[in-house]
Amino acid sequence: MSRMMQTGSSPVLGANRQHQPVLPVLRRIVVAMGYWTLRRRTRTQLNRLSPYMLEDIGITPAQARKEAERPFWKG
Repeated sequence: MSRMMQTGSSPVLGANRQHQPVLPVLRRIVVAMGYWTLRRRTRTQLNRLSPYMLEDIGITPAQARKEAERPFWKG
């Protein structure tokens, strides 16, 4: 009797087990890219606010400019 018949497994399922260590890494990459996109978008929006709006949220134009100039990969 073949191993496949004895264990009830298929070669396709066995292949999935080989890729399991890669899945957490890919998930972390996708999550990081989502954070980077959000940071880039919010920093761009912050840079577009008027001084009046910045004052309303308690940030000076210099602080907003400094934050907007930060690279998206830095938290």
